[in-house]
Amino acid sequence: MRLVFGALPGETVETANEKKSKSVIFADTARILSPHPRRIKPPCPYFCLCGGCDLQHASYDLQLELKQAMINECADRAGVRLPPFALLPSSPFGYRNRLRVRLNGDGVPSFFKRGSRTPQPIEQCLCACETINHKLKEMTENPRPESSGEEIQLTVDSEGVC
Repeated sequence: MRLVFGALPGETVETANEKKSKSVIFADTARILSPHPRRIKPPCPYFCLCGGCDLQHASYDLQLELKQAMINECADRAGVRLPPFALLPSSPFGYRNRLRVRLNGDGVPSFFKRGSRTPQPIEQCLCACETINHKLKEMTENPRPESSGEEIQLTVDSEGVC
């Protein structure tokens, strides 16, 4: 099996940074030769840097299809038969009311860079709700170097308070 970060099903791509395990080859997309018709420009400025949101280069309807296929594939591998289902669309952004960040060496909120434990400073997360993004901005503007390495979970309660 070959898993290529940044490639969508049916695309023809050139790869780089191949890493082999027992049964899987991992690689990055170096160049897209034949793009998927529903490929889009990822809206997040941290796409490819941050370790989350692997599908932002796919239109939202394609993301739902791919996620449903992943669930079915996992169930099949586990020997579980799922009844027919469909993922319910919601807003593609601003839906997360909980986010975990780590303060980097400068005390600024960060996610881990993709495939590493290296902090990637972030000022906002498109998937996070407005309240969390406000808190991230506040934390970025008021860094806490004395708390470097600390993990912080930001959660919005039922009253909208973080």
